[in-house]
Amino acid sequence: VSSILFSVLHLTNLAGGVDIKYAILQVIFSFIFGIVAAQITIISQSILPAIIWHFAHDFISFVTGNELNTTTTIILVVQCCILVLYSVYRIKESLTNLNHTKSVIASIIERTIT
Repeated sequence: VSSILFSVLHLTNLAGGVDIKYAILQVIFSFIFGIVAAQITIISQSILPAIIWHFAHDFISFVTGNELNTTTTIILVVQCCILVLYSVYRIKESLTNLNHTKSVIASIIERTIT
């Protein structure tokens, strides 16, 4: 829900004169970013990585301008790919840690029972 709200709020950029196609890309990117930022925040127990990523994205957007061209499209696609890959990495890492924790608990229970 927070990712949807985060992405929809980016439609306010239309009031600033942003091109509709660029605004749609912003909504898509911000939705993906919202999901991954929430995940990163939960896993790392810190909002700082999400803030740093958002700052970096805003800085790149400021430098490249708010126009939809080949450069900005490539940058957004690369950022989305990085976000998705990082998200998958963090999920795998979490599952590995969870499996390790389960095996430790199982061995403790087994030693306790026997």
